Amino acid sequence: MSTWNEQSKTIAVSIRADNEATEIFVIDGQFALVKSGLGYLEAQLPPGLYKLKYKAGPAIVEEKLAVKPGSPPLEIQGPVLDLSAAVPIANTRSSRPEHERVAQAMSHTSRLNLGRGSSLFVFIRDLETTEPDNVATGLSLHHPDGRLLLDYAEYASTNPADHWAGCNINAAPGTYFLRLQTQTAKPLFLSVAVCKGWQTQVFLTRRNYGSQRAADLLNASILLARPDEGFWSDRPQLRYTELARQGLANSRQVVSDSDLHDLLWAKYENPMLGIYGAHLLLQEKSIEKEKSINWDLLKTVVKNLRRLVGDHPDVLALLFPLAAAGQRLGQLPNQMESPPMLRNSWRLLLAASVTHPELIPPNSLNGRIADRVWGEGAWLVWQQPEDVAPGLVKVARSSRRAPRDLLTGLAGDLIDRNIFETILAQGNLTDVEEDLLRYAYRARQMQQALAASAAWIEAAEPPQLPDETDLTRAFGLPYPVLQQLLGNLDDKVQELANRGVVTRGSVQLGGDRAVLGSETGGNIITGSGNRITRHTRGGREYVNVGGVELPVRKRRETSRNLQAELAELDQTIASVRKLLSGAALQTTLEPLLQKRAELEAELQAGAAPTGGVTTEDSFQQVGQGGVAGSSAKGDIVTGDDNVIEDWSDDDVADTD
Repeated sequence: MSTWNEQSKTIAVSIRADNEATEIFVIDGQFALVKSGLGYLEAQLPPGLYKLKYKAGPAIVEEKLAVKPGSPPLEIQGPVLDLSAAVPIANTRSSRPEHERVAQAMSHTSRLNLGRGSSLFVFIRDLETTEPDNVATGLSLHHPDGRLLLDYAEYASTNPADHWAGCNINAAPGTYFLRLQTQTAKPLFLSVAVCKGWQTQVFLTRRNYGSQRAADLLNASILLARPDEGFWSDRPQLRYTELARQGLANSRQVVSDSDLHDLLWAKYENPMLGIYGAHLLLQEKSIEKEKSINWDLLKTVVKNLRRLVGDHPDVLALLFPLAAAGQRLGQLPNQMESPPMLRNSWRLLLAASVTHPELIPPNSLNGRIADRVWGEGAWLVWQQPEDVAPGLVKVARSSRRAPRDLLTGLAGDLIDRNIFETILAQGNLTDVEEDLLRYAYRARQMQQALAASAAWIEAAEPPQLPDETDLTRAFGLPYPVLQQLLGNLDDKVQELANRGVVTRGSVQLGGDRAVLGSETGGNIITGSGNRITRHTRGGREYVNVGGVELPVRKRRETSRNLQAELAELDQTIASVRKLLSGAALQTTLEPLLQKRAELEAELQAGAAPTGGVTTEDSFQQVGQGGVAGSSAKGDIVTGDDNVIEDWSDDDVADTD
């Protein structure tokens, strides 16, 4: 290690953290990241002031570093970071000697017999409150069919003064649900897999739900141990287990390659380490795009995990990326009966549902919780679904189109904000259907902006919506659920079209009103019998409505219209930034940003000519509810007994 590099004028610096699972960041005086590492870091730094940042889970410590010209090599020992976790790990900030002692003793003594072959140990504690209370209040154990098995507030051993409660039970292998009832929301659920020959250990602290303190399911610590071993707070693997869980929760690679290898092989003592490690292998690829996955290693780990814990839902979820990579490991499950424990497993199942739609049927438990996923963290926590999942109403449809086709169709219908807002106001949509409609509207805006740009005029094909896998990821919904929700939304829009409330496509007949939509965005909505014509005389265009002739002009946008268009374009740009990256993002943004600059210039100039069909003066037909010449929107709307003819050079639509 050199002390002074004459050519680059840098100083050799080495930094060692208190353990190999601590992240190290070197940040320069301009707040730019210079280098990062796990456990140990070496760098050649130019003289200057730097900030060193150490992170282990939620614990963060920052220090200043001055690198002086001509300095000898700098060897820096990082501080000891105090890890905080739901599990009482010895010698950490969240450890309490009383909690450690009680948890160890309780994990070796069964209090209730609900079956044979495995056990479930749940321990709840509160690290903040000072008032004596039952920390298990609101927490219960349920069978997947909904049956109450155990109310922890009534049955668990508890010490209100020391703020702990716990219960170890014998149980048959299978999946159970921890249910939390709070005062501020619907009940929350967390799936817990109990494996044959193992003790599942669930450690919970408490958090605030409004004015109520109750178990924090999102930040639970879950371990597996042999029943005769129980829980020991000084087991050396506990720290790495907790850091691995927090790495999954924060989508961060917080375990070095050597430690990840150790995690994968430590599964024989604690299979949760193997499960965490396998998911970290896959997560590593998503964080570092250029990094390849060691599929052979992952396949070996998953194969051994299945021997250890059987059909654990989080192990079954790992079979699908293996199969997609050509590393098939036995028969894939036809349908996932119970939700997995990890949120990462849920994401794998969402992606798999595109090619395996039978995996999560819409009215299965997994399908019904899909739009009920709650909070952010390592664990899949969901709110209690309704008896019939909202949005999954059985509505007859002529076909079951793919989600992308349904979204494309909906986007094509949303030719202006009026139609979008009309569907929102009158469509009787659920919350998730509103989200889907907003997405379709943003997609329409983006497609219109891109199609109008020179970059896309010369392209081989027009811009498309994301593919099915990206859509399931964007909405967090399995493919079949997304398909059914979009189908129901499509039906509701069609019902509005049948009533003549909105336009679908270029020509739409339905109910007792008929609609012809112009490609410029202006619509004509008629009933039956009247006649509207458009013609040119003396070099000028006219619209004739019921014998009243109105001249058509190229109108000048008002400042308000320009501001609205600018706001919508900004939303489109934001959507593009979310959907695209790299060169595709740059190519797509360039014409959009150019268009934005033009709009700003027009706004400053105070006017902008546009196309469309707009009359110079508004016209109101008294009685029969007829209106011609909406000067703000370029639409013509008439009442009863109307005929539309010669609206364009190519089409004649007769609504008789």
